[in-house]
Amino acid sequence: EEVSGQSLLDSIEEQLKKYVMMSESARAAVSLWILMSYAVDSLFILPLLLITSPQKRCGKSTLLILLHRLCRKPLLASNTSKPALFRIVEAYKPTLLLDEADSWARDDDELRGIINCGHSRDLADVYRCDGDQLEPRGFNTFCPKVLAGIGSLADTIHDRAVIIQMRRRAPNEIVSSLRQDRLNLDYLRSLARRWADDHLPEIREADPAVPPELNDRAADNWRSLLTLADLCGGLWPERARKAAKALSATDADDDDIRIQLLGDIRHIFTNRANRIASADLVQYL
Repeated sequence: EEVSGQSLLDSIEEQLKKYVMMSESARAAVSLWILMSYAVDSLFILPLLLITSPQKRCGKSTLLILLHRLCRKPLLASNTSKPALFRIVEAYKPTLLLDEADSWARDDDELRGIINCGHSRDLADVYRCDGDQLEPRGFNTFCPKVLAGIGSLADTIHDRAVIIQMRRRAPNEIVSSLRQDRLNLDYLRSLARRWADDHLPEIREADPAVPPELNDRAADNWRSLLTLADLCGGLWPERARKAAKALSATDADDDDIRIQLLGDIRHIFTNRANRIASADLVQYL
């Protein structure tokens, strides 16, 4: 039978709300991201889902378990090497769920580069010399990826991600205890796969309106999620745009601010001596 996208997203969100304390915008974003994992064949940008928390026991592991039970072809790992990462993606095209990223990905520039390049279909290839003859070979890294950890990761990760900030629930905030041995959400996975298969051509052709508050990279990240929200209908188009503005809208791009500051300082020094007191510089700025 044909699947209602609106009802499907409502059911996915219901499971998230039952077990994890998150903001309404975060639940909407995660629900859409889960559905996105089934529509990869029609998408050209796959935003990372970055789950962060300031400390332990904020629900991060519970959310990862739910993602593992709801996403398409999930593969959960608490650590991975660079060669394993691109070989796994090339061989299986999974939804990668990478836990404890703060402990093994924060200071590894090459590993972060492999994760980042899978953000765009056109740029999702790495090349290595492979086999006994060391023949050059390309590995494709285009697949949905979740990174979870405590604290922040590199700016290049944040720039390509929809960021879900977890927190400890207050004593008066009640969620159900997650029993992994009794959690069966296969029916939702079946519905998601059927809905995505039925709508792949429409997803491929869609060009959703993006909130003007988003910068170019944030707009790229959210375009895939907004496409799904628009096709599912109901309140989801409005809720998706509200979530995009709540989670990703910025007044200005950080790099633009830095460049503008340097330009203004250079302008102040034009036709002046090559020295200026700090207090005077602040006053001019």
